[in-house]
Amino acid sequence: MLPILHLVSLEEWDLAVQRGEYEPASLDTEGFIHFSAADQVAATAKRFYGSVRDLGLVLVDGDSLDVRFEPRTHVVDGGWDELFPHVYGSIDPSDVVCVAAYRPGAPWALPAKFSSGPSLDGIRFIAAESTGDGQVSSATTFDYCEPGDGTIRAAYGGGEIVDGRLMGWRALDRLRFRYVQVLCDGQVAVGQCQSRIVAGDQGRLGLIESWRRLGREGSGTSRLVAQTTTSLCE
Repeated sequence: MLPILHLVSLEEWDLAVQRGEYEPASLDTEGFIHFSAADQVAATAKRFYGSVRDLGLVLVDGDSLDVRFEPRTHVVDGGWDELFPHVYGSIDPSDVVCVAAYRPGAPWALPAKFSSGPSLDGIRFIAAESTGDGQVSSATTFDYCEPGDGTIRAAYGGGEIVDGRLMGWRALDRLRFRYVQVLCDGQVAVGQCQSRIVAGDQGRLGLIESWRRLGREGSGTSRLVAQTTTSLCE
């Protein structure tokens, strides 16, 4: 399951349930419906829904939908252009896990049953396979830190990569992040990646990754396998 969240007026949502389909205005004007990850809800509500009195939070299973993780339309104060889940197509009420009233600023967290799974904190991964025209190779290692707040980051390097950093967020067994890396030839490459946590060789954790560069051509896949466990988040 891929849990993604949508903020909407409860009155508007009730009307959509009666129609049997949810098609907000953004589907016509932008081609998709705006969603958020659990750690993005609070900022989204504060920025765009402060005046909505009957605000609701809709938890949707995105596995059966056309979900694409893309930069938000509006970048505020020159901040990091993070990736948000966008749903291309209408929402059927059958895809909805639950709906609840939401008050901006009030404590909220994704239900535990949707956020559990093996932690990647302190785990070193090594690339076992790689396709495409990227620089990740068997000499590249990734040291992951998962502090437990929904975010995830890693430092990596080796082979053609002098130094690399990735930052993003996790939902269940899915990782979505941006990366930047300095190469041996002096170039700097930036891109985005989606990963799934799997059982690796001999029961060790593994990551199946699909990546693409931003600003230039380039895409591919990688398979990483866990090697050692260390403390990385101090």
